[in-house]
Amino acid sequence: MLKFLRRALVLLSVLLVALALALRTWNARSLPTLAGELAMPGLTHPVQILRDAYGVPHIFAKTDADMMFAIGYVHAQDRLYQMEFQRRVGMGQLAALWGEAAVPTDRFIRTLGLGLAAQHAWQTPTTLSSGAKQDLSAYAAGINAYVGEGRALPPEFMLAPGEFMGTWEEVHSLVWLKVMSLDLGANFRRELGRLYLAGRMEEARITDFYTPYPGMERFELPDLNSLYGLDDPSGLTVLEPQEEAHWPSPDAALGSNNWVIEGRLMESGASVLANDPHLGLSIPGVWYFAHIASEESGTNAIGATLPGVPAIIIGRNDHIAWGFTNTKPDVQDLFVERISKQTGLYETPIDWEPLEIRTETIEVAGGKDVNITIRSTRHGPLLSDIINVPEVFPNDEIHEYGFALQWPTLMASVPDTSMNAAHGAYRATSYREFAHIMAAYVTPQQNMVVLENDSGTIGYIAAGKVPIRKEGNLIQGWAPSPGWDGLYDWDGFIAHDDLPQTRNPSRGYIITANADIREPGYEPYITRDWSLPLRQDRIENLTIGQDRLLTMADMETALFDQRINSAALALPVMLENMHIGEGLGEEFTLKRTRMEKALTKWAEEGYSGHSDQIGPSLFFTWYRDFITLSVMDDLGVDNTEEYRDQPLYSSLFRFNPQLALHLADGTAQGWCECGAELAASLVSAYDALEAELGSNMQTWTWGKLHKAVSKHRVLGEVVPELHGLTKLLSGLSFSFDRAHGGGLPPEPPCRRS
Repeated sequence: MLKFLRRALVLLSVLLVALALALRTWNARSLPTLAGELAMPGLTHPVQILRDAYGVPHIFAKTDADMMFAIGYVHAQDRLYQMEFQRRVGMGQLAALWGEAAVPTDRFIRTLGLGLAAQHAWQTPTTLSSGAKQDLSAYAAGINAYVGEGRALPPEFMLAPGEFMGTWEEVHSLVWLKVMSLDLGANFRRELGRLYLAGRMEEARITDFYTPYPGMERFELPDLNSLYGLDDPSGLTVLEPQEEAHWPSPDAALGSNNWVIEGRLMESGASVLANDPHLGLSIPGVWYFAHIASEESGTNAIGATLPGVPAIIIGRNDHIAWGFTNTKPDVQDLFVERISKQTGLYETPIDWEPLEIRTETIEVAGGKDVNITIRSTRHGPLLSDIINVPEVFPNDEIHEYGFALQWPTLMASVPDTSMNAAHGAYRATSYREFAHIMAAYVTPQQNMVVLENDSGTIGYIAAGKVPIRKEGNLIQGWAPSPGWDGLYDWDGFIAHDDLPQTRNPSRGYIITANADIREPGYEPYITRDWSLPLRQDRIENLTIGQDRLLTMADMETALFDQRINSAALALPVMLENMHIGEGLGEEFTLKRTRMEKALTKWAEEGYSGHSDQIGPSLFFTWYRDFITLSVMDDLGVDNTEEYRDQPLYSSLFRFNPQLALHLADGTAQGWCECGAELAASLVSAYDALEAELGSNMQTWTWGKLHKAVSKHRVLGEVVPELHGLTKLLSGLSFSFDRAHGGGLPPEPPCRRS
């Protein structure tokens, strides 16, 4: 027996050594070459690539094509799996790499038709400029040159049941721009949220959830039952937990800031531009910093690129600097389509028309292929075929109802020339040239600030396609519109010259932070879903509000500010309107008093969102319990995981300081005895934190509850232990120094990571 064990141990040792040697060999073959010379077919002249101390590549080429070839090569060196993942997502081919678990995502993307739309843009001769086409082709050649070296693929491919897709095509770059547009603009979820609420309450109360932007009037939906022609007023039914293809809500993790200040307000006399675009965290990160230079065109630009796309997206060149934040426009409308069960036709303003129907096959690694049927109307794909929405209409023997999505990104009648804008932006030499180039930009609409290096000129334009809704449209994009009524059809798009824009405003500065950016009196409708101006106002206070000439230190202070501005808005009102009832007992009073004192102290010290503070833990847990007690119970919605995992849930119950504010001060009426429930939820928050973190309140720090998790795409779900890097998180979307967490849905403290 001992002899057998010794042999087994020897064999195991040999196997482990062999495995270690194999991994070492694989590692050596998979790592990129960072020094020396490479003979590279496809280049016309020598190219120099220098890596700085941070690993950022600096590319110096003689021609533009060689420059783009080189950025494609280094993107593939460093981010090949990420690029493979991204193109598979965009083309709806993720299941061919990762198997059955990815089928719902593929079905969702294919129903949208992002891949078909990208192919249409590439194949239509008049869509892309010659320069954009050259960039795409040279970039693809650089990626394929790296792949052609035969190096070992990144480790993710060793775990995936599927195979590497192989050759990179130009359309793969175009489709990722469309996926980014989806990430930044899926506001159709809000339409579904309002539709759900319309089935539970009178239309006037819906604005308690979707509170009007400060200074804007409350928008009340018409009676949707009447508008849709429903006889039964209970036709709009409640939300139930359902399984659906998951696509993150754009409100869940986004919130960006940028500003540009004229030199006359700076101590140095030089104008300054700052930008911190916040997208969701992942491993690898969304952005990739690079420096590209070409003698042919005089290009010399540095900034943030997107792996898979041949352009500097935000950054600077020798002439200008530019930065983006999301405008958050309402550019998606859902249309209720009435379909005849007898004929298969759907109703239009003129007649009954046939649906567009196509079938596609989803290849599944390690499993059986899945055939899907995709139906579309004149407005767009029927999302109701693949994404769970409230069962709002009677499903009688005559008709069925569906939800079609209209969105400029998918419309064949809207040439997707965004790549032309990307090609021109980093070559622009002035604000006027940049603004002119951005006429080609389609989606997602962005707040673009620009600074001219030499003149100090500053400028702003909200570029992108924004639909015009007709006069008399009673819904204005706030809920699904009746697809058979032409009154609700779009009437073209706001002209580029009519979009919000300014150059050298008299005030000497421009600030955007996803809030309302329109000048007083601006007429065309863009959205009602602006972010609150809390960050925008805070930036102004920390910079212009100093009432002196500003320094770069002031810019850093603003960028790293950790004040939770939403708490400053809601907390004083919540404390002021709390009603303490009789006979609640000493223990209740002790807990309430401790919480109240700690929150008051935190407010007096400035609402810091630093990870060592306890104030944010108390405030957000109180908010969660208050909303659960006052609103969610009334709606019959549980604050449970099966609900929280639904994108529609996050659309309805994401962190909303105005909702808490209006419940507390009585503006939102009929929900609760809110004064008493403020007190009860304050104590329940104490109990929840004590159960989670122990009896010592001083240990209830924000960093223990609110963490930034950089999750590896796919591996973070398949192997949770490999999810990535975790960091104590300070701040939220309502502060600036933030790594993640655009909103805080009401969930138990232990799940806030």
